Amino acid sequence: MSKNFLLPFALSTLAIVLNGCGGGGSTINEDPTQGGGEIPTTNLDCKATDESCLNFELNYPIAGLNFDCSLSPNQRYITKLVGNSVGGACSISGSKSDETITLYLQGSNTHKIALGTIKLDTLGKYGTTHLTVLDMATALTGQPPASMSNADPTIKVAMALVKLFQSIGVERGDNVVGDLQPTQFTQDKKNLLANLTQDITATEWKNGQYATLLKPWLDVSKVSDAQAYALVVQVTNLANAALFQANEATYAGIVDSTSSPLPLGFYGCNQALADCFNKSTTNLRHMMANMFMLTDREGYAMGYGLQWRGDATLYKDDKGNVTGVAPPVLLWTKAKPMQMLIAPQQNGWLNPISKDIQSTQPLRLSVDSNANNDLQIYQGKFMNDYAVAGSEGFYKQLTRSTTGNIQHYGLWRQTVGTENYKGSLDIIKANPISYLGKEIFKTAANVSSGQRYVFPLYATLTFRFDTTGIAPIDLGIVVDEKGNIRTDIKPNATATDMSGQCATVTENSLIDSNGVQQYRLGTTGGTESSDNDSSITVRMILSNPQLGNLNGILMGLNSVVRADTNPDDNVNDAISVNGAKINLYNLLAGQNSSNSINLSDYENKTARWINLYAFYQAVYNNIKDISPAPTDVEKALAQRLSGTVSIKLANQSIPACNALKTKP
Repeated sequence: MSKNFLLPFALSTLAIVLNGCGGGGSTINEDPTQGGGEIPTTNLDCKATDESCLNFELNYPIAGLNFDCSLSPNQRYITKLVGNSVGGACSISGSKSDETITLYLQGSNTHKIALGTIKLDTLGKYGTTHLTVLDMATALTGQPPASMSNADPTIKVAMALVKLFQSIGVERGDNVVGDLQPTQFTQDKKNLLANLTQDITATEWKNGQYATLLKPWLDVSKVSDAQAYALVVQVTNLANAALFQANEATYAGIVDSTSSPLPLGFYGCNQALADCFNKSTTNLRHMMANMFMLTDREGYAMGYGLQWRGDATLYKDDKGNVTGVAPPVLLWTKAKPMQMLIAPQQNGWLNPISKDIQSTQPLRLSVDSNANNDLQIYQGKFMNDYAVAGSEGFYKQLTRSTTGNIQHYGLWRQTVGTENYKGSLDIIKANPISYLGKEIFKTAANVSSGQRYVFPLYATLTFRFDTTGIAPIDLGIVVDEKGNIRTDIKPNATATDMSGQCATVTENSLIDSNGVQQYRLGTTGGTESSDNDSSITVRMILSNPQLGNLNGILMGLNSVVRADTNPDDNVNDAISVNGAKINLYNLLAGQNSSNSINLSDYENKTARWINLYAFYQAVYNNIKDISPAPTDVEKALAQRLSGTVSIKLANQSIPACNALKTKP
């Protein structure tokens, strides 16, 4: 085979990383030169879009926190609520790693409440990153939590910080105890810190004296330890929830893994990783894969990937001598895609503190019912909230470092029959989620007695196919009171009618009160409102053969799931999955009818879905004289590539399905 083939696509690693950060709530139009003075008015130390500007979003949405950036020692800033997030920005430089942000509360000539000094280098290198309650607690104690136990000293300080933030929200009427809502410390409130008898330093946070010392200014005793701990877990899950995407081996075997800043992709072989391109290796077989996974507000993972396996393609000279090994991306030209399902009930694969993939609880993707055949992702560290690097070159790009760290690279393994495959992968973390505003996301927990609430909300999605002749399918779903989405399928459902009866689930197994197995689908991203629009954004991956013709559907991800294969040919064949939102405006206004809610993309156009499994099956089916030839089932799958989706309320004649409920 000739080595003359086009690179599949050209891609800026930095662009991937910046897109993967999501957020963007702190990128507001303010003059960064106006941060000085005794009373700060801006949250930007730099122009938010500059590469030398690190934007941060707080996982607990608390505005009015004072902060100083070490590169601007004479300027003062405050965190601000913009859109659906609270954050700010500090200047950084590429040559230094000791720049800091110092957070605190202080009024005019008052005592100060210390909230920690954090090295910016530990938060991120580019774009937008999270600044969490755990980051503040770690800065105050000087050590990260050893675990998420409520007995851990640093977790105890995190609980104390949450009590502070919850209590100001309760005082202002922004939230009830236990509910996560944006709130703020106003300048007037901070000026009353003059009533304190001393500063609140790390010492008082650690020894527990903060509560007594703060009482003349703010009573934090209304928030119990149990409630504070539950919120620490909640906001930690919130910061870690996102779309996790691993792309195919676009550059593996094409660029130098130690020097190229490009992500090599998800690949490996039936030999040691270093021998995947060794021309002297006998019986060499390559594997390439991708993965699309969501994590929800409780930390559970859902989604799927595709895998291609086959004999490595060898380069030979005119005499038949092997001269090299072709890249695994050529598996697209000869191997059939196999679906890998994110195994159910996984919420321990990622250490929420260190952001390491747990070797003792690897992320498992199932290819069949035998767990011994699972592909296991057992190593990798999310660098600065952005990505896991699978190679030295990409790692150095992510970390702005001149050296790699093999202990942090993404690694996987899989046993297939008698063969042991192993390899590396890059994982991009994209489109993180946010809090759910109580004006739209109304639950029994955040409304008063006698008021109406909506969630859990039962509904029916209707999926239609662009290919004529394929019958539409109804699927029952519920957006639960935590903001997560699962199926609600009735007993004796059919292939085209999987609508629900609004059953409940009480266990993580998701077997409902009718005895029917339900499935996690996704989660809500946040809330947004405008004229005649009170919406929750939603993202879902339908990834179970039990869902029949819906298996493989991606919707609401707001992501490019397949990049343009050749930007130079002026033909954009990239595949994108648009965002999606459910508009509750009419329902919240008291209209309880079939058209009380609607589903659209972010531009209020008809919501659409993509089935990437079907797309790659079609690629295989179209290979001339391919062997084995596609089966009738595989030919039918390839027809289910795309379509539209709409929503209506579940059957309102069933009492359990009532969309408008009143709190006793």
